[in-house]
Amino acid sequence: MAHVLSLRLSDVTKREVSGFREWMIQTKGIQPLTAGFRLSCLKSFWDWSSDAGLMDGPNPWQGAARGLKRRAEKTLKPNGEKRPFTEAELLALLSADPQTNRNGKWGPAIHDTFRLGLLTGARQNELASLTVARVIQSERPDVLWGIRVTADVGKTKSAIRQIPLHPIARAIVERRLKALPHGIGQDALLFPECVPGGRDEKHGHYLSKRFATFRQAILGKDSPTDFHSTRRCFATFMATALANGVSECSELVRDHLIGHKPMALGSNTYAAKDLGWDLYSRAVLGMIEKGIPEEVREAI
Repeated sequence: MAHVLSLRLSDVTKREVSGFREWMIQTKGIQPLTAGFRLSCLKSFWDWSSDAGLMDGPNPWQGAARGLKRRAEKTLKPNGEKRPFTEAELLALLSADPQTNRNGKWGPAIHDTFRLGLLTGARQNELASLTVARVIQSERPDVLWGIRVTADVGKTKSAIRQIPLHPIARAIVERRLKALPHGIGQDALLFPECVPGGRDEKHGHYLSKRFATFRQAILGKDSPTDFHSTRRCFATFMATALANGVSECSELVRDHLIGHKPMALGSNTYAAKDLGWDLYSRAVLGMIEKGIPEEVREAI
């Protein structure tokens, strides 16, 4: 520490940066992904210092985090790949009580967000931060309810979207709304147990940890899945429904619903950014009917 305090910003060399990186990982046991976050923060600070005229010369932290993301993936699994849940895994998770697996008060939130993730393709934080104002309610029986992902919680620009709720998903959201205290405001959370946490103060932070505990208790610690696997399942359900004749479940509609930028130039540049509530609703209804295995649908 005395050595660090004696240094000026411009005194830090590439060699010291490299040594600091390996010290974090090898000596302190910090995970590669966490080390990458810290190195990225230091790079940003040195960039700001250079812009402010506090130092001269190249940024020694440039490229310091290179390779750590891939290294982290290999730490999690030899080939570094995550996948959707299998039908057997879905049935095991859907039939288990998350409240009995050392999760205490988190059981109901895990139960509900897991099912909503499968039925909407929404990200974990998008669900955990769901508010009353972001629920799209309809008085017409022929128009589906929905949820709205706004810029403050959307991961990217493409993540800002509206997702129709199948009646099964609507029942979960409606039950959550009814459980809120009378007269609550529009900013009230549907999952008040999901308090903010982590580096970015996200509502999904602690839910992610509790879901991991539940998932590992059921599937084992070596299962190459996570909460994001619900989105992978959603994409798989859409593809299956398309193969089974539901034309509305196209790749473009799927990308709109899960909040991805379409890969094809014609789709991401020239096609409309909103294809209409009716089309999205038909896609969701068709996905549930033709894309999800019957046993899984009943378990949900």
